[in-house]
Amino acid sequence: MWLWGQGFQPEMPAFRDAYGVEAGLCTAVDLVRGLGVLTDMKVVEVEGATGWFDTNYEGKRDAALETLAAGADLFLIHVEATDEAGHAGNLDEKVIALERWDDRILRGLVEGLDALGPWRLLLLPDHPTPIRLKTHTTESVPYLLVDSQVDGPGGFYSESGTADAVAVPGHSLMGRLIVPTA
Repeated sequence: MWLWGQGFQPEMPAFRDAYGVEAGLCTAVDLVRGLGVLTDMKVVEVEGATGWFDTNYEGKRDAALETLAAGADLFLIHVEATDEAGHAGNLDEKVIALERWDDRILRGLVEGLDALGPWRLLLLPDHPTPIRLKTHTTESVPYLLVDSQVDGPGGFYSESGTADAVAVPGHSLMGRLIVPTA
């Protein structure tokens, strides 16, 4: 028997205190859920949300839109499917999971965000899990930051398309996402 929990519960500031916005999230991963609880984010339970390939993509998208419409300023959608495909060494499932992001989350999310007003979106993996290694690595990850009101530089978003980009410290991304209000 291996009992978990020998550590201590860290004290973390509320997300609203750290960044000045009300935030929510949905995930099937206990670690991510726990970070949301520790930072006083609204944790939304989505029926059928799993940490696997069969997760409820549309339910996560809809939870984001509903929570934002109810007054949250930021919502994190966490999908574990691509990471699990990497651990399994399953290229086909990794591609399918990414295609499901496009087809079952982003397609309806962008239109729903447009209906709510101006928006910004930060899209990225939480870490690399290369198919050939089947484990997490410490390489930088590509990210995409989109602003509905400001045209960006354009280009092709892919691992190879961003390979020569200057690495950005991960802890600075929230400051790039959240635009201070006057």
